[in-house]
Amino acid sequence: MTRVLDIHSHILFGVDDGAESIDKSVKMLDAAKHAGIRCIYATPHWKSKHGDRERIRRNFRALLPYAEQAGIALHLGYEYNLAALDILQFEAAKDFTLENTESLLLEFPFESWPAEWERILLRLQRIGLQIVIAHPERYLPVQRDLGVLKELLELGCLLQCNASSVLSHRPEKKRVMRYIRQLGRLDFLASDAHSASDYAVFEKAVAQVAGEIRYPSY
Repeated sequence: MTRVLDIHSHILFGVDDGAESIDKSVKMLDAAKHAGIRCIYATPHWKSKHGDRERIRRNFRALLPYAEQAGIALHLGYEYNLAALDILQFEAAKDFTLENTESLLLEFPFESWPAEWERILLRLQRIGLQIVIAHPERYLPVQRDLGVLKELLELGCLLQCNASSVLSHRPEKKRVMRYIRQLGRLDFLASDAHSASDYAVFEKAVAQVAGEIRYPSY
């Protein structure tokens, strides 16, 4: 399934820091097709308990015909930030899964994690969610202590790494990526694309690690 699936992309226009217009979304679709991708989950940021979901759905519907024309299956999901979680209404997180799955693409804070992060993950799993950690190689707690990554795996989380991290020369990212690859846990490689040029990066990264990407159950 290599070079087919992209579960993390900011291809949806006008909803976050990704594509600014539908024209730029279409350019991203063309670039993704050139990179060999045939299925994309549009995953706009969701960083608070409140947001304009109707706008997201409306723009998603507008983009669907262009995706069909490009021969790409486009699905809606979210990059769900831990800050958006309402500890009194954990069930609400189910509304932000990758479309037609029970997988929640979960973004952690980049610098400091809440002390109860393990308990939060367990509670999300108890309501039936499969947790996919968005770009773990970017988080400072993981970069400082690879044992944190091991804990995530022991808790049953899946890992989604960014294509740009495969090519990165930053030693802290390289160290985490090397460890993930040694463990054989490059579960998903995704573009995290914000522009068409990010799909050229994806294509280069996949050429390096194609045989290592697991894509479990997708």
